[in-house]
Amino acid sequence: MSSDPPPTLDLHQEVPLAALKLPKEGPEEPPGVGLLLTDYQIRKIAALNVVEGVAVKLPEPEEPGLVTYEEFCKVDLRMGEVLEAERVPKSDKLLKLQVDFGPLGKRQILAGVGKSYEPHTLVGLRLLFVVNLPPRKMMGLESHGMLLAAGEPPTVISPSHSIAVGSRVG
Repeated sequence: MSSDPPPTLDLHQEVPLAALKLPKEGPEEPPGVGLLLTDYQIRKIAALNVVEGVAVKLPEPEEPGLVTYEEFCKVDLRMGEVLEAERVPKSDKLLKLQVDFGPLGKRQILAGVGKSYEPHTLVGLRLLFVVNLPPRKMMGLESHGMLLAAGEPPTVISPSHSIAVGSRVG
């Protein structure tokens, strides 16, 4: 008997179907056919121990909630000035804001800060927004961004110095 360690199968690479002991549901795949697996599938296969004759190399788990620098750079944070604000009918929480983003133009943004702020108190403020989210419908209205707020109850984020409308954060 050989005491050599079993070969290592990196499940983030293409995996030959023959290496997986999966239930036969249809015709056999031709030799050499492989597939790419998701992280969920990799962990499921490893947990079920269905890889024959090989050691399974799992990716190092990432810390929950962490994003890469590249992922963070995709978020477009901009300074916007609230031109108009009003309550959304039948909602205690939502405010409908008309916001000026300078070169990006004006946008309607719905914000869930209505329990903390009267609409008129936000008019004229320069606040921080995410502007590259897909439009989202709430209470029959469309929102084209997200107001950033922190804490409970939510507190809007406003600069201590004058920052030009439309300025990008980062």
